[in-house]
Amino acid sequence: MTDNHKAYLQVEGVNIGAAIFDTHQLSIARGGSLLLKQAIETLHLKFAELKPISTGASSGIFGLAQADQGVVGRIAKHLSTHNDYRHLTFVVAYTDEGDFQKAKEILFAKNRRAQLRQLSAAPDPADSGDPVPCAIEGIRRAVRAFAMAGDENDGKKDIKRSESCIARFKYGRRYRSKLYRQELGALMRSRLKHNAGGLPPELLATFTQLRHSHFSQSFEDIAKNPAYGNLNQKLAVIYFDGNGFGNIQRELVKDAKTQQQFDEQVKTLRRGFLAKLLERWLGHEKEGIIRLEALLWGGDEMLFVVPAWCGFEFMRLFYAISQDWEITLGGKTRKLTHAGGLVFCSYKTPIARMTELAKKLADRVKDQPGGRTGNFFDYIALESVDYPAEPLDRFFDQIYGKHMSQVRRPLQLPLSGGDDAKALSELRDVLKDLPRSQIFQLARLVASLPPDQPDKPEIVKKRQIIRQDFIDQTSRLEKLYPQEDSPFAKIPGLLHQLAGLPDASPPTDNNPLLAAPGTDEKSANLKPTDLNSDTFNQVAWRWLHLAECWDYLAPVDSTKKGNGHA
Repeated sequence: MTDNHKAYLQVEGVNIGAAIFDTHQLSIARGGSLLLKQAIETLHLKFAELKPISTGASSGIFGLAQADQGVVGRIAKHLSTHNDYRHLTFVVAYTDEGDFQKAKEILFAKNRRAQLRQLSAAPDPADSGDPVPCAIEGIRRAVRAFAMAGDENDGKKDIKRSESCIARFKYGRRYRSKLYRQELGALMRSRLKHNAGGLPPELLATFTQLRHSHFSQSFEDIAKNPAYGNLNQKLAVIYFDGNGFGNIQRELVKDAKTQQQFDEQVKTLRRGFLAKLLERWLGHEKEGIIRLEALLWGGDEMLFVVPAWCGFEFMRLFYAISQDWEITLGGKTRKLTHAGGLVFCSYKTPIARMTELAKKLADRVKDQPGGRTGNFFDYIALESVDYPAEPLDRFFDQIYGKHMSQVRRPLQLPLSGGDDAKALSELRDVLKDLPRSQIFQLARLVASLPPDQPDKPEIVKKRQIIRQDFIDQTSRLEKLYPQEDSPFAKIPGLLHQLAGLPDASPPTDNNPLLAAPGTDEKSANLKPTDLNSDTFNQVAWRWLHLAECWDYLAPVDSTKKGNGHA
């Protein structure tokens, strides 16, 4: 037996949608997320025989010094009778397999089988409440009237809710900043343990400021700010999923000890990001409210909700901090990367749908060539409460045309480490001087490009006409401005930032509207035949991205000159 463990046990919270995303009430979602995390992380305090090996947002693997299959029943009883945890669903698996890697596979298989055999939501007691559904989530029984701030029945005292919603709401309201305080506290303890020089002052300041800060009560609180014009009452739902974390573990994790090392290295990296994020976000604080919510935190997944005007800033910050992340085990080092999904939407759009959409965007990134080898993301901007009911590829076909949808690639943001405030200010200046209506006209033009069909002369001709029209329009736009004052001088860099593609190099043609930064200009004018199909697709998508993300790229706070932050 390895690591002196005679058996292993895994406890996992399942059917997360019924615990976090079954309502659009922020405190309920937060409470469900925090309770899942707490149930796993405190289990060894209730059962001393459990030795934590790996714990995440909703799952934990534990070692036992003595074989004891009866512990499965005791844990199941504890979770199903606890005042709060009984509203969640868990599976518990046990094995006395001595090889740790084999044990993990056995535990995983047992828990998947157990999940398929249980209800997707924890049932209410048979005698609980009237036989009417909860007013907010519509499935569980309503038991008593309870006022909740931040839902469609905001503050009404005669609305009946389920015990599950009430319990999660109370916990989420009471412990709004618990996740952040816990994670920063763990980071501080780790750094004190390994660094005799003490703690960085900015980390101490952030931790102290958290104690006096207040987080939003509702998604509307996060999204509402009339100073941001079109972005007022809009959210950015942001999801990250690690690339190949399971494969890295299968390669490098050999026993419980190396599993613990992997777990701790990942947690330390993410806690470092969270510290930097909070340092930045606390600096944005207005009226004592922090517009930030982490609804998934742990394992290889993260889900955040922030104001729409902070969406690209958040993505840039995460990828800038995580670009050098790596894991070292047994003398071998592996890079850690993440696929991301970014959804811009109304605060009224159901969070469950937006979470699902953000995850699909990240999965779509992973399905693209090279999407699993680097830090790439994709986005979608929804301009109404409605959301795509059809598959994502079909939705993109309708919005961008079938050809442009098929050649859409994951994105990267520039991570130069420079002055973000200065870069945003320059970007705002560029966008302010551009003719927006003509940019949108260019975007509509490239979206009309039909798929390539070399055997159909009429399609070949139409594609040539559209490409020529594209070149002509960009040339006319450039001539509207004196060369020395032209905002188009900065457009190449801007467009290149919007399309960091994993499977193609930047275009190098002479047209300033199309060329990549730092390339040599040629004397000849650009012709449609100068652009091969792949290069033209890249160039065209940059204009589509510019039109689609116009409001989101460099948002302006009308109450502050030169500051686009919340």
